[in-house]
Amino acid sequence: MSKKVFEHPVAQAGETTGPSYWRSLEERNKTPEFRTRAEREFVEGASAISTVERREFLMLMGASFGLAGLGLAGCREPRNHTLPYAKQPENTIPGVPTFYATSFPGESANQPLVVETHQHRPTKVEGNPSHAANGTASSKFAQASILDLYDPDRAQASYGANGAQLSVAEVRDLLRMLAASAKSDAGAGLAFLARRQSRSITRPVPSVRRFCPITRRLAAS
Repeated sequence: MSKKVFEHPVAQAGETTGPSYWRSLEERNKTPEFRTRAEREFVEGASAISTVERREFLMLMGASFGLAGLGLAGCREPRNHTLPYAKQPENTIPGVPTFYATSFPGESANQPLVVETHQHRPTKVEGNPSHAANGTASSKFAQASILDLYDPDRAQASYGANGAQLSVAEVRDLLRMLAASAKSDAGAGLAFLARRQSRSITRPVPSVRRFCPITRRLAAS
């Protein structure tokens, strides 16, 4: 195959000069204001940007990374260890969820639920499909109960009126003092605010009324 040479035609005079564009009326009219502003933007005698050699660039980058490593040496994440069970709990397999049937107190009745757990930690709440009342439906309060479990601002201990943390012994002493005060006037001014479905709270009420017959029980909606 022979080499073929293409001869390009010579450009004409009108083809070498393109149209000129202007960005503002001041530039088109060459007003004194435009010339003053252009002189401030491009100062005469200003030196051009000096080129950086490859070796100098690598030295600067190496020093930057070295200083960054020194500054971030104390910002590592805490080290966590994953250890196996010394005694494997029954029906507990890491990564495999376990489901439990439970209920959530509602406005008029308990809501039957199924809770998904991972290593005995609740992660998802859904309605119990085996229950004829609501099937797979659940309320927004039942869904938000998961967030309440992992709320970092939830109370981790008992606190007094002044905001100081109370120990278990101090809480028991306070309950004894309140019980003695309630017995002295037969429970006047003492009331239990609890839901109708809360058996753990409503069960002790008859026992308390033996010593405090005037005690009232208020049902929360």
